[in-house]
Amino acid sequence: MSASNDIGLLSSEVVADMAFTTKKLVASSIPYMVLGTVYAYLLYLSWTPETIRLIFASKYWLPELPGIAKMFSSEITTLASAWIH
Repeated sequence: MSASNDIGLLSSEVVADMAFTTKKLVASSIPYMVLGTVYAYLLYLSWTPETIRLIFASKYWLPELPGIAKMFSSEITTLASAWIH
């Protein structure tokens, strides 16, 4: 769903750069709200109860590499998040 939104938004910008519809679409906050919602959903799917504990395992609450690597262990979620970015 989000990939088609991205492709639609980008192709509308490329094909009709100065068109009224494109200006109206880019000025609207709806595409960004949709992408933000999809990204938040993917983040929700990728986090487990132990994720925060793994990421911020040090006593200073700084992110550590093993915890960050754990977040990227799910291929589907990682690929979908990369596509949205």
